[in-house]
Amino acid sequence: MYSGKQRWKYLRAAVLQKTTDIFVREGTTPALTSSGTFESFGLLAVRALPIAGEEQWFEYSCSLVPDFRLTIRHCPKTISLEQLTGFNNTGNICVWSSEEVLAYHCLRHKDCFSERRVCELGAGMTGLAGLSVAAAANASKVVLTDGNELSVANIAVNAAANASMFGSTSVTTSCVVWDSLNEFPEYKKMFDYILCADCLFFRDCHDSLLHTMLTFLKDEGEIIIFTPKRNGSCWDFVEKAKRQFSVRVFERYDEQLWTIHVERQRSSATYNPDIHYPLKIILKKIQMQEAV
Repeated sequence: MYSGKQRWKYLRAAVLQKTTDIFVREGTTPALTSSGTFESFGLLAVRALPIAGEEQWFEYSCSLVPDFRLTIRHCPKTISLEQLTGFNNTGNICVWSSEEVLAYHCLRHKDCFSERRVCELGAGMTGLAGLSVAAAANASKVVLTDGNELSVANIAVNAAANASMFGSTSVTTSCVVWDSLNEFPEYKKMFDYILCADCLFFRDCHDSLLHTMLTFLKDEGEIIIFTPKRNGSCWDFVEKAKRQFSVRVFERYDEQLWTIHVERQRSSATYNPDIHYPLKIILKKIQMQEAV
């Protein structure tokens, strides 16, 4: 059984500085060992950059977009409890598989975001998906958000490091804690697209996340979520979302990824689809005439 509790095990390991148990290298791709949950699907090429000290920098590229390059700082090699304090902080210790798939999806469908306003919620330490949109899609505006101040600070570093890739796209960061009582006037109905990767594992946050999404999204906008099933937490979210959104769920949405998924099930002892393979969920606001 896997739930939000599983993630806290990795946070504890990070706090105890068991870095050799958490981070390894598979070729040039950062990944967790078999004691963790993450396995890269290899959709993005990742190259560790030779930088001395505690900082860990990686170059991300993708064959779909030949001129796409991002230089991304991950979390430090060791991390303290104080650094992890705040709203959901599991995104501080690695890039999870759903974020990788979301970034790849955005690159494959980059034309959808042209001249659009895009927000990534729960962007974690790297903001990889939102930064991919900013670098490749000619969006008019990209806002990268997380509820953890450490994550937001690191995303801002990553945004600054890749500013030359953004062209005319406005890129900003913001600390956004999902809150059912906050009307978020600065972002009300601002975004054409909202991106979200693996943010559904804590069931107690579903209502506040849905409220934030409903508030941020334009009436004709679209929310793109990639998330594993995680012991049914995604289905609980879907049922709640149906009260305010039209919901479509896809399991087989990309043939390349599906082929990798099937092969991993056959050949990998550490691959568990319930926590590794993300479903694709699309939300759109239910218009008044549809609700009648």
